[in-house]
Amino acid sequence: MVFPLNKIRPVKNWDSVPDNWLELGSIIGDGAYMVSDENGELYLADHNHRDDPLAKFSLKEWLEDGIFISIEEEYGVE
Repeated sequence: MVFPLNKIRPVKNWDSVPDNWLELGSIIGDGAYMVSDENGELYLADHNHRDDPLAKFSLKEWLEDGIFISIEEEYGVE
């Protein structure tokens, strides 16, 4: 879920994310948050400290994957 503009806020006191990066949304079911650095690069910040607490993230790939998964589930296409 990408937050609306009025919900976007700077990160403060997170272990794996530098202060003042922007919290842009959350990945429902993953326990991860979408954050952006000062250059606009996207990352997933995992508060559960799994394998990679701060991983590069592609919103385009995430959206495409979600669309394909929905099509597969709805129409049984693989």
